[in-house]
Amino acid sequence: SRFWATWDLDSPWQGLWEVAFAAARVQELTTSIEVAAASPESLFAQYEASTWQVDAEHRRLELGLTRLDELGDLEVPVQAARRAYEAWLDRYRGVFTSAVSAQGLTGGQLLRQSEIHDKRVEPAIRTGAKVAYFFVDALRYELGRELASSLQRAFGEDAVRVEGAIGAAPSITPVGM
Repeated sequence: SRFWATWDLDSPWQGLWEVAFAAARVQELTTSIEVAAASPESLFAQYEASTWQVDAEHRRLELGLTRLDELGDLEVPVQAARRAYEAWLDRYRGVFTSAVSAQGLTGGQLLRQSEIHDKRVEPAIRTGAKVAYFFVDALRYELGRELASSLQRAFGEDAVRVEGAIGAAPSITPVGM
């Protein structure tokens, strides 16, 4: 008789491990990804490069919690992760708001929502490339990255590209939100 560990999605331990891992990652990322004063353009580039991972891990934590009946020993680490995320988010929000107030969003190389078709889609089509362009109202960047990752697994790493753009103001969608 042998004992082998298996990945059982229906195991009650699976959900606990996912929450524990996400809580630890939130703590790690909120500590390792610094929030420092910078231009809106550099903050935007930093978010595209790595900062989005903080939001993604926090979402995984909160999603994992919906699958659990009780936290037990995870109550303290989950609350600590939530506090760390809120503190990190407050710092990030403050730095970004100050940068936009001081410098605006008018300069630099930031791609505007209104430029996407002319600068990215049309040139690709002219080369004969097959283009699928997803424009989803209120899709969080980190969810877009997750969608892209799924599509890359299905169609190959080079078949999918993610690029953030500055949305048109006002960015309020009164229907369905």
